[in-house]
Amino acid sequence: MGSSGYGNGAAENPFSVGTDPELSVQVRRELLDTLHARTNYDKADANQELDARDVHEDFRLHFGELGLAPDNLPDLLAGHLIVMWCIVHDATLPARDVAAGLSSQFAAQIATSPMIADPARRQLMGEALLYEAVLSLEAYRLARDAGDRAKLRQMAESAQSALLNQRGVNLRRTRLTASGMTRA
Repeated sequence: MGSSGYGNGAAENPFSVGTDPELSVQVRRELLDTLHARTNYDKADANQELDARDVHEDFRLHFGELGLAPDNLPDLLAGHLIVMWCIVHDATLPARDVAAGLSSQFAAQIATSPMIADPARRQLMGEALLYEAVLSLEAYRLARDAGDRAKLRQMAESAQSALLNQRGVNLRRTRLTASGMTRA
C-alpha cells in the first residue's frame, strides 16, 4: 500500500484525509457492496455512475458554503451528521456557524483517538463519510423535490436507526447549534 496519497499535509493538519488510490478502491468496493445489498442496484451501473463524477467536488458544492472541506475528517463528520439530522428532521442545511461548531466539536472529540493518528484508517473513514454525506443529501433532495413522503419517512427511519445503533446518537432528540450538537 503506497503512502504517497497521504501527502505532507498531515503535519499541518492531523485530520487530513489522504488520497491513497488503493484505499479509495477499497472504500468504493464497500460502497458498491452496500448499495447492492440495500437496493439491489447493479454494481457495474453504480460504479460507472460514480466514475462519471467527482465526489470531492460534489461535497464542495453541497457543503462549501458551510465552510466544510472534503479532505478534513471533522468537516466530513460534521457534513455527515448534518445530512442525517436534516433527513430525520426534514430540514434544510443549517447556517455556516452551526457547521463550524459541529466540526470543532468533532475535532475535540476525536483528537486523541489512535484511529485518527493512522492515516490509512483516517482516509477509509473519511472517504466513506464523504460518499455517504453526498449521496444521502442528493437522495434526500430528490425525494423532497418529488414530494415522496413515503421515501422521506423511510430515509428518516434509516438515518435515525443508523446513528442510534452505530454511534448512540438519537437524532430526534438533538439540536444543531453554533456550539455543536446538543440534546433537545
